[in-house]
Amino acid sequence: MNNYFWNSLISGPGVTIFVLCLYLIQVQTGSDSLWEGVLEDLNQIEKTEMDVFLYTADAKFPANCSIRVKKCFVEEMKVIVYESQLENNNKVHGTMSRIIRIVMEDLEARQNTEISQCQKCETFEEKNYGEFMESFRKNVQRWHREDTEAKRGF
Repeated sequence: MNNYFWNSLISGPGVTIFVLCLYLIQVQTGSDSLWEGVLEDLNQIEKTEMDVFLYTADAKFPANCSIRVKKCFVEEMKVIVYESQLENNNKVHGTMSRIIRIVMEDLEARQNTEISQCQKCETFEEKNYGEFMESFRKNVQRWHREDTEAKRGF
């Protein structure tokens, strides 16, 4: 039995399966790559202009309100997806849809432990698309930093 395991592991298909399993583990546990991917996506659409005003959270919210802020950004990004579809802007539509999926995956992986004192989305200041995207970028950088520090045990 022991020889069978090692022989199958060092065979071509065995090595491939082993490497793919390691990759999947890295993807599922590596929130660094998650937020880095979002930042890369934001770089692709940073020069885009849209005529929309969106409720925008700044990066100064309390750490225990992170889930609410992410949910607010997702709701506002759905508006961007809708508007980009109306304008036939496939690049923004696809990129923003991908970012929404990533943030939703992050939200699903976290426990909802927010305090009721967190600010509601509608109470954030309305800002234009460019300001919204800049604020979202700053928040993504904050979440990336927080996740990195949490992994290191700070």
